[in-house]
Amino acid sequence: MVSQDLAKVRLRVRFSLPAPYYMIKKAIIITSCIEVNNNYPLTYSKIRSVFTDAERWRQTVQSIATIDLAMSREDTTIYLIDASEHYQQYKDILKYQPNLKFISIKEEFSEIFDIVRSHPNKTFCECTILKNFITKYQLELSNYDFIFKFSGRYFLDSSFNINTVAQYNTNTIFFKHPMKYDWQDQWGYQMVDQRLQQGDNKLYQYSTVLFGFGSQQITNILNVIGKIVDLLLDQTMLHYDMETLIYFYTRSLKEHIVEMDWCVYGFHGPDGRFVRY
Repeated sequence: MVSQDLAKVRLRVRFSLPAPYYMIKKAIIITSCIEVNNNYPLTYSKIRSVFTDAERWRQTVQSIATIDLAMSREDTTIYLIDASEHYQQYKDILKYQPNLKFISIKEEFSEIFDIVRSHPNKTFCECTILKNFITKYQLELSNYDFIFKFSGRYFLDSSFNINTVAQYNTNTIFFKHPMKYDWQDQWGYQMVDQRLQQGDNKLYQYSTVLFGFGSQQITNILNVIGKIVDLLLDQTMLHYDMETLIYFYTRSLKEHIVEMDWCVYGFHGPDGRFVRY
């Protein structure tokens, strides 16, 4: 009886304290392809990556390290979903990270393995990976308070503060502040034209290197990703990108979206350009 009463007291204390003082369960989904095949060009580049497999591996390890620094291992699970041919060597090495689950696309989602390594539209590849993973692991992911998607080979800094996220409920979606560009008709982006509703002449995009959502939003995020995959099955739509489409398809969810002052770092695969934004 005493132990039961004590447990009740502890539970009341946990939910009466400000969010930063109690643990929240987090899942980090890293989309990754350490080994790329440059025989298959992208819509915007003749090669998929200027980096060697060894360089991409080192960058991936650094990505995991920045997550490890930002979030406690006790309440965080990292899902590294990788599309490499020789995945076992990376899976074996990464056993040092106790809270990491290595998901090999070749091993677990073989039906999409060749597609995501060769399709010319990078967005289609990434969203196909996410759609298949979230669909299969939806029940497991629902056990976490918040789920974050992070692109492999990118890095976090102190602008990502998990205590800030903990202030929100699990019906929340998190994006970095949108990028804005002066509208250009030659883009052929008429389908996503929101200028009338926005009251300006801008194209808005959400960075997809890092975004997050509470467990109550898993189905909605899965639906958005599914819409992107379905759209890009049309060969005439392959000029669209994930940043533009995820902003467009989340307008119906905007009341749940919180825009964060997060900063990410990394190197563009096709040209090696360093970015920080």
